[in-house]
Amino acid sequence: MKKYLLFLALVAFIGGRAFSQTALADTSKSHDPKSEIRIDLNYFLDLFKNQTNLPSTTLFSLSGCRFLSEKTFLRIDLGAGYSSSNTKKDTVPKSTYTDVEQSYGIGLGRETKISKRFAFFYGGEALLQPTYNKTEQPLPATSSPGFVIQTNTVHNTYYGASAFMGFKLFLFSRISLSTETFVNFLFLNTINSTTFDLTPAQNTRSTTKGFNTTYYLPSTIYINILLGK
Repeated sequence: MKKYLLFLALVAFIGGRAFSQTALADTSKSHDPKSEIRIDLNYFLDLFKNQTNLPSTTLFSLSGCRFLSEKTFLRIDLGAGYSSSNTKKDTVPKSTYTDVEQSYGIGLGRETKISKRFAFFYGGEALLQPTYNKTEQPLPATSSPGFVIQTNTVHNTYYGASAFMGFKLFLFSRISLSTETFVNFLFLNTINSTTFDLTPAQNTRSTTKGFNTTYYLPSTIYINILLGK
């Protein structure tokens, strides 16, 4: 019920801002610097999905754009996600699972109106994406009765650059929907640790470094709200 009320509150806020507009203005004709916030709508839709397995981490994304000129903008992206779960069976100690994701980006872009209601934008930004995963699970002890708790932690740090491009659909003069495609060029540093509470001699730790290039098709819908006069 709380998730449902949260979603209704968001819709009411957007609707109120929308109906407060009296005309659909062509923002590309204004030379006054403006600011814009962008909210990931997929996050709210994911809250209503039925999850029969362990809950996946849903990354909530919030962006801020500052138009430095008629077409050029500075964009800052922030994202965070968290999930935690545990299972308990009879007399076996419970297993726990924790996952944390973060994303930070800053870059420049260009936006051009291609019609009264549509705009095309593109740009690039620097990215930093740290993630953390922790799993605790009981294992039968080999030298004595009971269980050994195995704890596995994985720290991933992605850093590099991203190129993006997308389209906007203007619903009102200050409200639009957008989607985009992007390609990431990221270095990766991974630290993987495994510990055993009763047998520390078996503890392990490893480090992995690498680089990957990943292309993402448009899959997220954003709502954009233009601020200022």
